[in-house]
Amino acid sequence: MNLILLGMPGAGKGTQAEIIQRENKIPQISTGAILREVGQSNTPLGEKVQEFLSSGKLVPNEIIVDLTGTDIGTSIKISSVKLGNDVIPTITDRDFVIATVASPTIIKEPEKPAEGETPAEGVEGEVPAE
Repeated sequence: MNLILLGMPGAGKGTQAEIIQRENKIPQISTGAILREVGQSNTPLGEKVQEFLSSGKLVPNEIIVDLTGTDIGTSIKISSVKLGNDVIPTITDRDFVIATVASPTIIKEPEKPAEGETPAEGVEGEVPAE
């Protein structure tokens, strides 16, 4: 099943995607979440992305890599990315891999005990009795 949710910021795309993901046990890929994560990284790219996100502007195509038609396991090399005029790669003597496309994963969170239940022994965060 492939679904694409479109809408204005705050329309509820993320909320609906979480419900669909949970009920159908399918992965969710959110470009907005990916960009927010990059924007929080302490890197030059992260700072540049955060500027666009903070101003409410779209992140330009020069920063986004088009993965259309790319298979899982494909290595993305620097030569396939359009760099800005002010960007000079540190490595210049070869075409190097900058990323490898990986399949999405679903992180299963441990079930929380019902209210009033004592967590099972050895549960993270549990303080041992003295």
